[in-house]
Amino acid sequence: MTRLESHRQKIFYLKITGVVVGIVVLIGFLLFFGMQFIINSTLYFSGLNGKNVKSTDVPSEDFFGTFELENIPNSTNSAELLVSGSQTNFNKADVYLNKYKVDTIKLDESSFSYKIIKLKKGSNEIYFIAKTLDGKNIRKTNPILVRYTNEPPKLEISTPSDGETTNKTDISIIGSTSIGASIQINTRPIVVDSQGNFQTLYRMQDGENQIIISSIDDAGNRTEKMLKVIYKKDD
Repeated sequence: MTRLESHRQKIFYLKITGVVVGIVVLIGFLLFFGMQFIINSTLYFSGLNGKNVKSTDVPSEDFFGTFELENIPNSTNSAELLVSGSQTNFNKADVYLNKYKVDTIKLDESSFSYKIIKLKKGSNEIYFIAKTLDGKNIRKTNPILVRYTNEPPKLEISTPSDGETTNKTDISIIGSTSIGASIQINTRPIVVDSQGNFQTLYRMQDGENQIIISSIDDAGNRTEKMLKVIYKKDD
């Protein structure tokens, strides 16, 4: 055998040895890490392990649901408040009062009502969180602020005086009330300025005139005063 043939044979044996060693290493790698590596790699490169897969925890994109509260007053004179609304495709709703969950109501029909109790004096924040039965779809209402007060508005009459006698056909009724309250005189609305002051003319009738002055705030609290003014013509 020539020197050239011997060199070529040595190179061939080295290549065979390298291939065998590579196969052994590959088999050991597969046995050590398992087939999970290959499966995960295949899923990754095929795009099946990415964000395009819908998870059972992801809300359905084709879900349509509505949840609305209706006619909630800004102020109330009661510690209890009846809240009404309408909904579609939701099954329940959590009720929150001043950041705390106070109840969960079932939504069996398209309309619903719920009585919130124990409002605190002053401002109260109310909102609902509607949910489907599986919890995948959630709808939160915007917070609503409701002021609770049962204090009647102030009402002061500077003129006329109760029991006063006058010979004037028209008399001035002047007074003041709490800011934001409205005034009625014998059920007739009277203009009140931004400071709560009011003034109007009242047409007198012969004899005794009964004048009822009412102050009503936006929560529905009322204060009333009744005056008796006698109209007597000069002889």
